[in-house]
This record gives sequence, C-alpha cells and structure tokens, in this order.
Amino acid sequence: MDLQPTVLIVDDEKHTRDGLRLLLENDYDVYVAADIAGAMDVLEREQIDVLLTDLRLGSEDGMALIDRALKMPRPPICIMMTAYGSVDVAVEAMKRGAYDFVTKPLNLDKVEMLIARVVQGRKLEQEIARCASKWTNVTGSKTFGGTRQRCVKCSTLSGRSHRLQPTCLSKARAARAKSWLRTRFII
Repeated sequence: MDLQPTVLIVDDEKHTRDGLRLLLENDYDVYVAADIAGAMDVLEREQIDVLLTDLRLGSEDGMALIDRALKMPRPPICIMMTAYGSVDVAVEAMKRGAYDFVTKPLNLDKVEMLIARVVQGRKLEQEIARCASKWTNVTGSKTFGGTRQRCVKCSTLSGRSHRLQPTCLSKARAARAKSWLRTRFII
C-alpha cells in the first residue's frame, strides 16, 4: 500500500491555509503552519514531499524557510507563493531552490496541477532509485550493460518493460545469433 503524498502549506493568512487544505486534503496528507517555527516543527517530524510557502510570513521571510527546508536530509520540493510577485522575486526563489513560483490570488487549478506534477516527479525519482538498487543487487554492477536477461529483469522490476528499449537487448540478440550461426554453420 502506498502512502499518501504529503504537502505542507505555510501561510500567515488563516483563510489561505484552510482553503488550500480543503482543496488538497482528498488527494494528499496535508499539514499547515502559520510561521517558520511551526513549519520547521512539521518538517522535522514528518517526511514532507511538497512545501508550499508564502513569501511573506508576517515579519518572517519564506525564502529563509526554503533555505532551511532544502538543508533537510530528505528535502521537500518547494513552491513559493506570494501576492507581491515580480520577476526579480521569482528568479531569487528559483535560485534558492524553489521548484516553481505562483502568484496570489491563486489559480487553484494551476496549484493542483503543479502539486500533482511535483508529486508524480518525486514518485518517478523514487521508482528509478528503487530499480537502480534492485539492478545493483541482481547484477552486482551499477552500470546498465549486460545480458538480455538482466535488462528484462530490471525492466520487469520497474514495471515499465514495454517502454524500455535498452541497447543491451539488441547486442545480446546479435551475440546469440552469431553464436547460433557458429554452431550451425561453423563460421
């Protein structure tokens, strides 16, 4: 059973926190915080997948929260939101490690799609890491060269065998064909 992805919403405006929580709580495990201290408390206790934070948190700065969150052992993907949107602020947020930047008033459909895309990307990264780990256990090697059986085993482990076209499959087929020809026709 897969755990629900987690989202932490940090905003000093209660109605924004509550509105976003209501929007997302059917699909995600949602946490809310009004300030950096509350957000850090949640980040230290829970594994958060997505951090959605306001730029201005009362007298505090959302950029500082992103800086701290990205230093965590398993950092969340950070999205900055603000009513004071400008190109300079967006560029600064991205330089500090924010994945994206949304302006208030929020387009809720855009926020939902953005979070879904982020969560899907995180799941894909985890699946690739799991497959690479299993690949290393199966082959004893961290590289993806090898026989057809190894490639098929890895692609089966990832559940995406119909999409993978590893070059080692064609090399293995060619080697097998040459071997077969040698035994039959003594080339």
